[in-house]
Amino acid sequence: MKKILIFTLYIAFGLSIAYTGCKKYDDGPFFILSSKKGRVEGNWKFKKYIYAGNNFIQSYATREWKFKKDGAFTEVFNGIEFPGSWKFILHKKAIDMTNYGNTELWTITRLTKDEMWLESIDLPLQEVQLTSE
Repeated sequence: MKKILIFTLYIAFGLSIAYTGCKKYDDGPFFILSSKKGRVEGNWKFKKYIYAGNNFIQSYATREWKFKKDGAFTEVFNGIEFPGSWKFILHKKAIDMTNYGNTELWTITRLTKDEMWLESIDLPLQEVQLTSE
């Protein structure tokens, strides 16, 4: 009986740690097995581009962001590629992207293999939602 009680306490403790420790981003997901770098890697198309409450997706529909695990970043606009770099910052809660000689800082609010939602740290009224190809 004592072993069952101890086992139950271990399970309850483990679940409480998992519940509080798995959700890193505000909009989820709650639990995922793939690495954050693995989820960022890929080609991303703009689903929404919001600035000051207005969606400017028509201006960004032809843009694409490409991330590689090695830190390479490319922005594609009208078929022209602009190379740069990216890295995680703030304990992997944000991304630092550099291209055109400019640096943009983005807080990650959602990161799955199919969706990435970002809010600009530099321009607080700017947010994007991306979907992977």
